[in-house]
Amino acid sequence: IVVDDGGTQGLEDLLHRRVDKRCKLRVMRHESTLGLMIAKQTGGDAAVGEYIGFFDCHVAPNRHWHREVIQHLRAQPRRLVVPIIGDLDLDTWDEKHVGGSNSKCYITWNAEFMWFEDSSDFIPVISGGLVATTRE
Repeated sequence: IVVDDGGTQGLEDLLHRRVDKRCKLRVMRHESTLGLMIAKQTGGDAAVGEYIGFFDCHVAPNRHWHREVIQHLRAQPRRLVVPIIGDLDLDTWDEKHVGGSNSKCYITWNAEFMWFEDSSDFIPVISGGLVATTRE
């Protein structure tokens, strides 16, 4: 499900041309901009699958991102899981082939958003731009 939150260009035709036909793409549209949280609520309310993932437009999940996410959700259905995302070239939005992956974030007391990595599966702050959970 993709929610077009009142965009001026309209995403549906573009997405149907570019997204693999095997994908069960559904595009929903707000006629006016209602904001990020309302767009997420619209998509979440329309979702019918066992697993629900939220990805903002600036997020590009790695290939097969869902495998580890589903593994974690099956182990503990009442949790939030943040998939690893690649490092993006901010000029082209393509994934950097030599870049690292960012998977954990925190916010400093000066409201700076920072990425880090460690060996733990736990994170102190969940990024609003990407998160998955179950219907439970």
